[in-house]
Amino acid sequence: MLVVLFLFAWMAHKAGAETFVQGLLAAYGYMVVLAVFDTCFLDWILFANIKRIRLPGTEHMEKEYHQKWFHVKVMLPLLPVFAVGGVAIAFLMTWIW
Repeated sequence: MLVVLFLFAWMAHKAGAETFVQGLLAAYGYMVVLAVFDTCFLDWILFANIKRIRLPGTEHMEKEYHQKWFHVKVMLPLLPVFAVGGVAIAFLMTWIW
């Protein structure tokens, strides 16, 4: 987690964020894009269609892997958590650079 914290802080700085709010918005945006990628690509495409990469013990859950709305409902409560992470990243970005 520390590596991701420093990586996102560096990315926000390289994107041109100079203030805490700019760093917060950049970091939050990075986390939302990562969550959307995880939901749309990994959950909906890879895990739903390639049985070899599914979690052990869930290979038989064909119907459950194809429930797209379930994956969205699991991701939505994480949005406030991303804001907390964004605060930590923005603080780090303004403190280091």
